Amino acid sequence: MTQQPHPQPYASQPGPYANQPGPYANQPFPPAPGFAPPPQQAYPGTNGFAIASLIFGILGGVLFATVFGIVGLVQTRRRPQRGKGLAITGLVLAGCWITAIVVGVAIAVATDDTSTNDASGRAGFADAFNRVPVDELEVGQCLGSLDPIGGRSSVPLVACGKPHKGEVYATFDLPRGPYPGEKAVEKQANDRCTEELDRYAPDEADTLDVYYQYPDENSWFLDRGVRCIASDPKGPMTGSLHD
Repeated sequence: MTQQPHPQPYASQPGPYANQPGPYANQPFPPAPGFAPPPQQAYPGTNGFAIASLIFGILGGVLFATVFGIVGLVQTRRRPQRGKGLAITGLVLAGCWITAIVVGVAIAVATDDTSTNDASGRAGFADAFNRVPVDELEVGQCLGSLDPIGGRSSVPLVACGKPHKGEVYATFDLPRGPYPGEKAVEKQANDRCTEELDRYAPDEADTLDVYYQYPDENSWFLDRGVRCIASDPKGPMTGSLHD
């Protein structure tokens, strides 16, 4: 006698909701209210003016370093940027440059001996290289060299209290008129310079050599001036001949 398996009343019998998609099937799980992630903020970076201030402070651009440093400090206070330290460093470097310049100028002025006094007490000043054009020499100035005398170049000035090669003791203009020729101009300059030396240093006139700068034909109508310089043939002089 064959027995039939007892049927399982619930096996393989789909229920009323089997394989039925729910209302939220394949739908993303909604985030919980109040826990949304914060939005990402852009990286603020470093302030450009602060960087520029530091660069110019290193290079010695005092004006730009100061201006950019101030702008950088103001902007880093108002914006979420870095660079406050760079701006302050740029300003400090600018201050150091200014201090160095002031000290350098003070030292240069304190040690400057490029000025000499003429007979009237006026000060004659040389240029930055302690030189002055020959045609601008003034009475009372002392020269460190006589090499360019007679040309149109410049000569070095020194204080008359220091050893020097010559002293300017007279300047004058030759009479107006057509250019009389080089020999005539040279003779007029020599005669007048000799007379002026007797007045300027009568006790030493006979022991000194006379040099003079006079105009040539090209400069005659613009400058007829003559500059007379006395020099000691024995060597450098110290002190003014007029003292």
